[in-house]
Formats: sequence, C-alpha cells, structure tokens
Amino acid sequence: MKIMHLIMERKARLSDNSRNVINNSLLSYLVRAGSLIIGFFTTPAYLRYFNNESVLGVWFTLLSILSWVLYFDLGIGHGLRNKIAVTVTKGDRYATKKYISSAYCFLGLICIALAAILLICGRLINWNSLLNVSTAQLDRDSLNTAAAIAILSIILQFLLGLITSILYALQKSFVPNLMTLITNLILLIYVLLCNALDKNNNIIGLSIVYLLAVNLPLLLISINLFSGTLYYAKPSIMFCDMRYAFDTLKTGSMFLLIQLFKLAIFSTNFILITKLVSSEAVVEYNIYHKIFSFISSIFVLGLTPIWSAVTRASAQNDYAWIKKIFRIMYGFGGLITLSQLFLYPSIQLLFNIWLGDESIAVNYFILIFYMLDVGVVIWSGINAYISNGLGELKLQVLTMGIGAVLKIPLSIFGVWLLKSYAGVILAHSLALLPYCAVQTVWLYRHLNNKL
Repeated sequence: MKIMHLIMERKARLSDNSRNVINNSLLSYLVRAGSLIIGFFTTPAYLRYFNNESVLGVWFTLLSILSWVLYFDLGIGHGLRNKIAVTVTKGDRYATKKYISSAYCFLGLICIALAAILLICGRLINWNSLLNVSTAQLDRDSLNTAAAIAILSIILQFLLGLITSILYALQKSFVPNLMTLITNLILLIYVLLCNALDKNNNIIGLSIVYLLAVNLPLLLISINLFSGTLYYAKPSIMFCDMRYAFDTLKTGSMFLLIQLFKLAIFSTNFILITKLVSSEAVVEYNIYHKIFSFISSIFVLGLTPIWSAVTRASAQNDYAWIKKIFRIMYGFGGLITLSQLFLYPSIQLLFNIWLGDESIAVNYFILIFYMLDVGVVIWSGINAYISNGLGELKLQVLTMGIGAVLKIPLSIFGVWLLKSYAGVILAHSLALLPYCAVQTVWLYRHLNNKL
C-alpha cells in the first residue's frame, strides 16, 4: 500500500507540473495574441510619429542601449527565481520572505549607485555622436533630456522588475507578458493621439510616457501580489539579511555571466547596425525584426513556465518528465522553424497591409537570414530554459562567452561581405551556434545518466 501511495503521489506531482506549464503557456499565448494586434498598429504609428526615420532609429537604438542596464542585477533576479521556486514548494514562508526582502534591499542599493553614475555620465556623453545622428536632425538638448528620462525609467524598471522573477517562480509567467501588453498599449494610444492632434515628433514627450508605461504596471502588480498571494513575504527592511542576498547572489553569479554574454550577443544588433551601416537601416531592420522576433517569442512563451517547472521536477528527481519535455520542445521548435516557409511568399503582402503607405520593398535575400536566425534562437532557447531549470550553467557560460567574443568581429566581416545589415543577423546566428551544438549533446547525455 505504501508503494502504491508513493506512485500515485508521484503521478499527481507530474500532473500538476504539466498542468501548470500548459495553463501558463495557453494564457501567455492569449496575451501574446493581444500583443500581436497592438504590434500591428505600433510600427506604422511610430513611422508617422517621427518625421525623420533617423530620429526613429535613434529612439530604437537608445532604448536598446539603456536596456543593457537590466542585465547588471548581478544575477539576483534569476537566482531569486530558483530559490523561491524551492522555498514556496516546501512551504517555507520564513525563507521566502528573507530571500525576497534581501533581494529588494540589495538591488535597491545597486539602483542608487547606478542612478548617480548613469545620470552624471549621461550628461557628459555626446549622444548625437554615439547614436550617429546630426544636431540638424535632432538637437543635442532634446536628445540629452530624452536620454536622462530613459535612464531613470530603466533604473526604476531595474528594481521593480524583480517582481517578474517572483512571478516566474510561482509559475505565473503569463502575468509579466500581460504587463508588457499593457505597456505597449499605453505607448500605442499615446502615439496615435499625438499623430491625430499633430503633437508628434516629440522625443521628450515619448520618453516620459515610456517611463510611466513601463513602471506603473510593475508597481501595481507588486502591490497586488504582496497584499494577496504573497502577503506573508512582503519586502521588509527588518527581514533584510545580507547572508540571504549573497546566497541568492552565489546562485545568480553564473546567471550574471550568462546575462552579460547574452547582452553582447542579443542586444547589440541595433548599435552595430547604427555604427556599421546607418541609423536609417535600423528602422528597416526593426520592421523585419518585429515579424520574425514575434515567431521566436511565440515559442519562448511556451518555454517560460518550463524553467521553474524543471527546477521543481529536478528537486523531486522527476527526470523522466524533464526528458519528455525536452523532446516535445525540440519537436515543436522544428515545426515552428519550418513553418516560416509558408510566410516567405506572402511577406510583401503582409508588409503592404501592415504598413500601408509606409511599406517597404521586401529584400528576399535578407529574409533568408532572418528565417535561419529564428531557428537558431529557438534552438538556443530550448537548451537555455532546461539548463537554467536544472541549475547546470558552466557549459552555458563557456559557450556563450565564445559567442560574445565572436559577435563583433563576425558582424564587421558579415557587413563587409554582404554589403548589408544582413551581416549582423548572420553574425548573431553564428555566435549562438557553439552553445546550441555543445549544450544539446550535453543535455541529452545528462538526462540519460540521471535516468
């Protein structure tokens, strides 16, 4: 009877794990559908908001550069995610509150230091030179002010965004996607109103609205969560303990290295295209990027709840479930990658419907590089979410580090070879290949050994 009880208990756990993954994935897909509708209107609205495409390219690049700050949380967010997944599963409320309080206090101190450094340095930087835009196209004072507001926005997001790691640990991954949807909706409404009222071409106004649109949803969901489900874990200075912060930091230190390497690989395309080609090319790149990043992000949405589910399953030694998920994800990833072939002949029609008078002529040569890149990004995402959930990060650090070192020289060579920003897209794919290949072999062997 005892053996039967253990078997039934094991099946119940596996069922709960799978159910949580499926429910979160479905909700995330519904939210993403809303994001797709909003994204459909956002790009043409932005094209009408700025009279000059160079200024629009500057806005995209500025946000891309400043978002790098979000990678410098020393891995605390990812470390907290893994710690909370375990303490909540065990029902340890005291440890949950200590970890959360300590993480907020430690990250708060980092934010204060970052604010001082970035705001001072921001006034000394020649943003026009950095972003490759002349003062005739965008005056220096306006760009400096917009940059300062964007810096404040990112620093607030740096701290408030810790709530997303907690939500992921609770396997409520659809909520961060919902907050992103709300942010994009606010920005779209603002841009559309400005276009209708002829109040557009104002980069300062857009940066202020961006600050509110990004941070208000994070603040409101934090208040809601800590007065509801996690009422017992509300952050408190009294529960701040540097030992817990450093314990999280120890877990997160490997995540930090991975974040920094991913920053070099994933988040440098805008600035590389700006410097190696032009800021106008960034606008065209972003149009294609909207379509193809949506395809890969659709898949990543399904992966998001798997990280914490794998952490729980490994704590329960349910490696059969992990291997099953590993195989299913590879099957889905292959199907999504191949499904792009159906998009290829209809992409021009899609652009014409989507962008209207602002539509561009499709470059089918560049299209091939985007389609290949989506496949590589999906491949790397499967490996990353399974490895992160297992807490097996050393190989990821090594291979991502190799990719980070290769990204810039590969981009320079690619642009020279292809005479186009397609060289940067190709460099992005090639930089990820060492990780994809090596990690796949390692995961397969590791899971077989555990079984």
